[in-house]
Amino acid sequence: MKTFIAIGLAAFLLVAAGTAAADTIKVPKDHDTIADALKNASAGDTILVKEGKYVENLTISTDEIKLIARGRVVLDGDDGDPVIEVTADDVSIRGFIIQNSDEAGIYASGCDHLTVKACVIREVDGDGIELVGSEHVLVTRCIIKDVGGDGVNAGADDSWIKSNILKTVDGDGIVVDGDDNRVRGNTIRYADGDGIVLTAGGTYNSVSRNIVKDVVGDGIVLGATKSSVGANKVVRAGDDGIVVSAGDNVVKANLVKLSGDDGFQMDAGGNKVKKNVAKKNDGDDLSVSIDPDTNVYRDNSFDPEEDD
Repeated sequence: MKTFIAIGLAAFLLVAAGTAAADTIKVPKDHDTIADALKNASAGDTILVKEGKYVENLTISTDEIKLIARGRVVLDGDDGDPVIEVTADDVSIRGFIIQNSDEAGIYASGCDHLTVKACVIREVDGDGIELVGSEHVLVTRCIIKDVGGDGVNAGADDSWIKSNILKTVDGDGIVVDGDDNRVRGNTIRYADGDGIVLTAGGTYNSVSRNIVKDVVGDGIVLGATKSSVGANKVVRAGDDGIVVSAGDNVVKANLVKLSGDDGFQMDAGGNKVKKNVAKKNDGDDLSVSIDPDTNVYRDNSFDPEEDD
């Protein structure tokens, strides 16, 4: 009996010690700069940053860090490196205005479980958010604008990009290069490239309930396989509304109108295309560059006078 009590007490003390190790660090109360707070932080710590402007380029290399803005906090990269670089796991960044970098606003490499929430990323020369070799990333409720690269360039797996606003982007709005990702509920406007791109080689991705307006290139480009594009709205794409360049996909219940070229451009077979609406496009509502019998078309609303 005493042995069991001793073991239980030891386990309790270990848990208590782990819990006690997690601190809350306040900037500038505890450290003058965010960089100093990060250098002195341990896994599990939360860093709270008081409102103000901080001219810093940050690196988060410690796991399990929460970086949270209290009030209006501006992180200014002073036209240098990425404003925030993340190389650790289980990191959360919330509520910052991130600006002025010659590179990306946030650059994350090899991360597992990264959350970027309610941030504004603006006036950077590179991508708003660039993910490389990462997984289980959540980017949500962010505003990304006036960036020189892509809004979000996600080299990631098992990740979510949802409920963001992206506008005035020199590159593509959202690029996804990986597997099992979800792009949902975003609004993309004024991109000089394409709206949303699923690159070739990716599988099991989903693009749903997004709004893409006034992009110079194509609205949505589906280059992945075993993926779905559903319930999106594409308006005034400069080129085609939705381009399908890979097979074994489902394209369902999308609205495409006022495209500068074709509404739907089908360049691959083995797809299911159903319940889509295309209207008032400058080219054909449906353009097919392959044998049309290689795809399944069902219950679509395309202008019959313009179909190929």
